[in-house]
This record gives sequence, structure tokens and C-alpha cells, in this order.
Amino acid sequence: MYFNCNTKNVQIKSGGLIFQFFVGTINSMQKKRGAPRKLPEKAKSEMVQLRLSSAEKQAFALAAELDGKKISEWIRDRLRRVSRQEIETAGLPVPFLAGIVKE
Repeated sequence: MYFNCNTKNVQIKSGGLIFQFFVGTINSMQKKRGAPRKLPEKAKSEMVQLRLSSAEKQAFALAAELDGKKISEWIRDRLRRVSRQEIETAGLPVPFLAGIVKE
């Protein structure tokens, strides 16, 4: 019996016959990396592009690291905090708090 393996096919030669098997399943069996997928209603779909100086980005990255967060999480957290204060001061409902009951 003869085995010839490459990334796409496996050839097995036995008694003059060649059987080819697609081995895509081997690739799909590899361990998945990264965080598990979020539910669609929890996933964030909107993006905002922001221009910063390199010093600002460096400062934000350092602050995020000190807080134990990714820079995008840290920026979102700070923007949510400040926007909530400003919106509530104006006496308006905060859109991202819709459906959350205040205690």
C-alpha cells in the first residue's frame, strides 16, 4: 500500500487502483482560534474612523493597556461614558441604554 499526501488530496495505491479522497475535513478539524462568535444582536456592526496624532494613539494605547483592555474597547468605553453624561445632562434619552431599567 502506498500513501501520497499533500494539502488537498490523499492518494492510496493498492493493487493498481488509485483512490483519491478530498481531505478538507483535516483542515476543518484544526483547532479554531480567537474568541467565540457573538450572537448577532450583541455583535457590533458600525465603525467610526478617527484621525489621531501618533502621540494621542500612543497615550490611548498605554491607557488601554493599564486598564487591561484592547484600544478599541477602551475608546468605546470612554466615549460611552462621556456621551452618556452629556446626553443625560441635556435631559435626553441615551440611545444605547434603551431597554435597560434604571435602579
